[in-house]
Amino acid sequence: MSDKKGSSTDISNTCENEASEELETEVNNNFKIGIPKSVERFLERALGPSSKAIGGLLLDQCKYWRAMNLDRLAKKYENICKERDIHPDAKKHLPFSHAYKVTEAVSVEEDEKVQDLWAELLASATDPSRSVEVKKVYIDTLKSLSAVEVSLLELIWFAEGEIIVPNDLQSFEKKFNDMAEISWRQFPQEERDTAIQNLVRLRCLAFRIQPPEIGTLFGNLHDQRGMPTHSRFALVNPEAFQSLLQYIENILLVSIGVKTDTNKTIGIQMGHSFMGSRRIKAPELNYMLR
Repeated sequence: MSDKKGSSTDISNTCENEASEELETEVNNNFKIGIPKSVERFLERALGPSSKAIGGLLLDQCKYWRAMNLDRLAKKYENICKERDIHPDAKKHLPFSHAYKVTEAVSVEEDEKVQDLWAELLASATDPSRSVEVKKVYIDTLKSLSAVEVSLLELIWFAEGEIIVPNDLQSFEKKFNDMAEISWRQFPQEERDTAIQNLVRLRCLAFRIQPPEIGTLFGNLHDQRGMPTHSRFALVNPEAFQSLLQYIENILLVSIGVKTDTNKTIGIQMGHSFMGSRRIKAPELNYMLR
């Protein structure tokens, strides 16, 4: 009897050991797959045997974090669909390749403003009444945006959607600057400069070139009596010419986001022409949506 008990105990221990080894192998495999090698080596050196347990914990937290990001997006998406009265059974489906890329990108996006853009894009793409297609370039663009870039895009979107009445420029200027102060201008200057460069790189923004003031650049030639001649040549005002060169240098630097001209007022554009002396102080309007 003692031999039978001993053999059954050995079998039980063997099974437990095998199960433990399988579980440990599974944890190790998950650990190696989900955690970068550099992090794995760091944990092993710093924590020793505890690194395996910590690695599993990191994986669990990472999965939970990505799931929560997807959950927030799902709620935003459903709210937009309800607002647009899109019936669940009538929704279009994304191709697998696009669905995979979108899910992967959205699951690591935790910024509310950027998630709003993802939700809008998905709602439009699955709306049967719209012909919007999720293209790879859209996915890559949204993956490259942060809250800073989105704040500026929203600000310029508001300005370009407004009907500007010439006699009500002060009201528009105040409304625009109030919006800028509570959103875009809350970010540090360095982050704003980087955001502009990124949006120009992504071709989301273009520089709004304003005509230079060249009224005093040229002058008429005069004869010895001081009378203007009809020569095809003209005098060039050196100060005005230097000012023109500085203007060209300035717009080049501002257009690529290297410099921000915050003090100078800009002319308000109506269609394809500027409204002359009607100017406001709104440096963000140096840029326009592409």
